[in-house]
Amino acid sequence: HLLQLLVIEDLNQRYRRSVSLQLTLEREQARLRETIDELERTRAHLISQEKLATLGQLVAGLAHEMNNPAAALLRNSERLEETLGSLLGTEHDGFDPDLAFPIWKEGLQPVTGHFSEQRERMEKLEKQLPGINRSLLRRLAARSEPALELMEPIVRRAAAEENPRLVVPGIECFEAGLFVHTIQLTSGRIGDLVASLRNYARPESSESHTIDVRQGLQDTLLILGNRLKHFHVETQFEDLPPITASPGELNQVWTNILVNACDAMGDPTGGIVRVKARKIEDPAPAIEVTIEDSGPGVPEEIKEMIFDPSFTTKTRGKDFGLGIGLAISQGIIGKHDGALSVGNSPEG
Repeated sequence: HLLQLLVIEDLNQRYRRSVSLQLTLEREQARLRETIDELERTRAHLISQEKLATLGQLVAGLAHEMNNPAAALLRNSERLEETLGSLLGTEHDGFDPDLAFPIWKEGLQPVTGHFSEQRERMEKLEKQLPGINRSLLRRLAARSEPALELMEPIVRRAAAEENPRLVVPGIECFEAGLFVHTIQLTSGRIGDLVASLRNYARPESSESHTIDVRQGLQDTLLILGNRLKHFHVETQFEDLPPITASPGELNQVWTNILVNACDAMGDPTGGIVRVKARKIEDPAPAIEVTIEDSGPGVPEEIKEMIFDPSFTTKTRGKDFGLGIGLAISQGIIGKHDGALSVGNSPEG
């Protein structure tokens, strides 16, 4: 009986120690989870800060990128208003109204051809219409070949009657189509910029999405258009399978590397940026994105430190971001089960 009491007491003490240890372990696990959550929040905050710092410095470039098509949109809409006012508010004797629509449709098409071809047309038309002024001659010669073919009867009549002004309605019909075509292009350009900015700057969530890596690269190149405009940018995108990833985080990676490429090249004269994306099978199926620049390369002495958060070559007030872009990029790529590496091409 005494031995039984001793065994029960011993088991009771062991149970108490086990419960105490389990409670301690649960408390440590809870603290560890809190620490991990805090680290994740800090990481997300750093990524957000880096993105906002970059976006803040991109605002001027984006404003410039949008200002050009916006100004063209306004200018062409004003010219279209003037042209339509002239066409609809004036009687045009001798102009076949059945030609107006086909000539206008030709104006909607992109005008191709070299300046030398336009000069040849000017010389030919000047012989047909010797009394035509230079301004009207240039406007007429700027028409596409199909439009000039449609206007041939008008040109012949103007030559026969020695009245070059008879060609004005045909020119204005073509220009009205041309102005509409330009308005479509410029408004499309603004729409592309806005869509790319929305894709780039959208808030991150814990959920991943099925994405096309090429679209993210194209959005980033468009957002960085003002920064890259002095460089020669080459892209080579193969057909890629969709992947599950965080698009905003990957766009931040492309931005960080492209901005570093621009900084590395310094003088943009003759600078080349190459962006490639392809599918690889070895050692495992994956997507490989390569961003190359024609700069001097990464010095060997800093290659090992380039992904260190405490290391930066950025100078205050001069460069994009916070100087921790590559460290953040490495973390993002690692989160997506990938690897980020840097190297110098043997060709230089």
